[in-house]
Amino acid sequence: MVNFIYSMVVIAFQEICSDILFSSFSVKRYKSKFINIVIYALLAVSFFIVANTDYIRNNMFLKIIIVILLYSLAVYTLYRNSVVKSIVLSTLFETLACVCDFLVLFIFTQILGNLTGIVDDLDPVGSAIVVSSSSLLFIIVIIARSVFYRKNAEVMSVKEWVKFMACPLITMCILCSIV
Repeated sequence: MVNFIYSMVVIAFQEICSDILFSSFSVKRYKSKFINIVIYALLAVSFFIVANTDYIRNNMFLKIIIVILLYSLAVYTLYRNSVVKSIVLSTLFETLACVCDFLVLFIFTQILGNLTGIVDDLDPVGSAIVVSSSSLLFIIVIIARSVFYRKNAEVMSVKEWVKFMACPLITMCILCSIV
């Protein structure tokens, strides 16, 4: 039960970060907070199922693709975006999350050496890794929001959004090949 609550808090924090980033580039479709909360609750349950399915959990690339598709569906539903823009924003956010995870794991590996003794996120070191990664993601999202807050995002064509997606895809492939 504690693991479930911990997982849902981490997922909720990531959804808050994603909402901040997505609202930097888009305008919300619905004014009703109830609709937004229901969609984010469904997204959280979907993420929890993806994270706890054995085959998906052990296949990093498949997990990332499913998370990007889930985020894309949520972004397309919640914001006034095209499908391409939704996919690009979702890929951008997931790449940021993966880079933050990778950097924090790298730093903790350099400090502590071998991390193979960590079995669970509830382990003190595992919790520190998750909190550090989430904090770094939050800081990067806040910086991105202050820089890009709806600046020229409305006038970018679909072709420009597809070009914009090249960097996150390359980064994601490199991280998947390393892990």
